[in-house]
Amino acid sequence: MVLWSLTRELRTLLSIFQHLDQGQSLDHACKAQRPMIPEKRRPGYQQALNRLPLRRLHKLLLFSQRIDLAIKGALALPVWTACRIWR
Repeated sequence: MVLWSLTRELRTLLSIFQHLDQGQSLDHACKAQRPMIPEKRRPGYQQALNRLPLRRLHKLLLFSQRIDLAIKGALALPVWTACRIWR
């Protein structure tokens, strides 16, 4: 459940980043998300976008996919070791 939540947030950040790249405002990008991001949560997304470059977001999303595969037994990667690498 935790991994699912983190992955959803990463996908949301990537989607917002794409909207901003197209010249849209943060407000419009947040309203375009499903479900829409409430106004009180938008500053947190802005901070995350300022801290995390697009390349890092993509790497984190790929890493979450690897952890998911490890959890399901489809990848020979010790799950707890993978979670420590996440930091």
